[in-house]
Amino acid sequence: MKYTVITGASTGIGYEAALAFAGKNKNLIIVARNKEKLEHLKEEIKKINPDLDVIIKVSDLSVSENVYKLYEDLKKYTLETWINNAGFGNTGLVKDQNLEKIEAMLHLNIEALTILSTLFIKDYSDTEGSQLINVSSVGGYSVVDNNVTYSATKFYVSAFTEGAAQELKKRGGKMQVKVLAPAATETEFANTAMGIDGFDYEKVHVWFGIMRFKDGIFSTRLGNIIKLNDLLDEAKKEVRKTIEIKNPGIPDDEKEKISEIVGIGAIKYFDLSQNRTSPVIFEWEKVLSFEGNTGPYLQYTYARIMSVFRKLNGENIGYNEESEIILESDIERDLSLMLLNFPNIVVKAGETYRPNLIADYLFETAKTFSTFYNQKHIANETDLALRNSRITLASKTAHVLKAGLDLLGIKTVDRM
Repeated sequence: MKYTVITGASTGIGYEAALAFAGKNKNLIIVARNKEKLEHLKEEIKKINPDLDVIIKVSDLSVSENVYKLYEDLKKYTLETWINNAGFGNTGLVKDQNLEKIEAMLHLNIEALTILSTLFIKDYSDTEGSQLINVSSVGGYSVVDNNVTYSATKFYVSAFTEGAAQELKKRGGKMQVKVLAPAATETEFANTAMGIDGFDYEKVHVWFGIMRFKDGIFSTRLGNIIKLNDLLDEAKKEVRKTIEIKNPGIPDDEKEKISEIVGIGAIKYFDLSQNRTSPVIFEWEKVLSFEGNTGPYLQYTYARIMSVFRKLNGENIGYNEESEIILESDIERDLSLMLLNFPNIVVKAGETYRPNLIADYLFETAKTFSTFYNQKHIANETDLALRNSRITLASKTAHVLKAGLDLLGIKTVDRM
């Protein structure tokens, strides 16, 4: 009978790993300090498969003699997989560290893992199907602020495990050695590291680059700043000037409303369309331009599509905006594929906290529609099936532009 050993099995990754291996019908030896929690885990494993053999070992592996004793106790079993998950963290500046806690962390995260890994490799490195899994962290590849010593222990885990894997591979060992490096997971780990109860895992620090002028950084001390009220007023004023030139026949009250929506939208879009981790150069010309990757350009494209439907309705041209799309040309195919990718972009932007992905996508969509608009007749197309197909494409494009801008907190206008 073969067993999988999991240290730190009472909570978090160790707990879930035990359930996952139980689902693969693996007999388990679960190790942790808390007997009550291990008993509960055993009950949950038995619900998955009552025929599995589950052995509980209560041990504090931050004490060196317990490490050797654990392995000696397990020599009577045939082991298949060993997972070193036991470990804890410490949050705070190096100068403020509790050295007693740090010493225990070093014993557990480094010493215990090294001893258990070494003993297991000695006994099973040439055994087919054997595997060693050591749990590191993303902090084992990039130092985490306020977690310097913890990160250092995980750098060691990553280097030791990867080195052992290379060593075994070179000499033809049959054991698989792997490192697992998760990001923050919803366990008791953070509570222990910070000495608190109820760490909020929903909070994420999203950092940004510096915004600056073309000729220097923003500086309150030097008076080199832009006040938000002045920024919004200037944006509305500049948009109003453009509307007076492009569409002077619009009533004044509507011009005012459009100026406010497009002006505020231009500021929002400029901010959200930047790669948030890069320095941002603020330039009025780029913010309010009706060309390029700007808010006004996207809102103008949306308004242009709305003008197509005003023409159709004004001339009583019948249409069906839910028609089957006919891919008569490359541009129609390109636009269709672009629209289909919208949900994927939204998901990716949400997962990476990068709204600029949505902005970039909307810009590419607007450009593709403009090419389509310039190459193909829509309202004036005489073939009914083609006209309905192109009207449907226009309608879907408008929907995506409006939905995408709405996600960025930007309203749309039907004309400008």
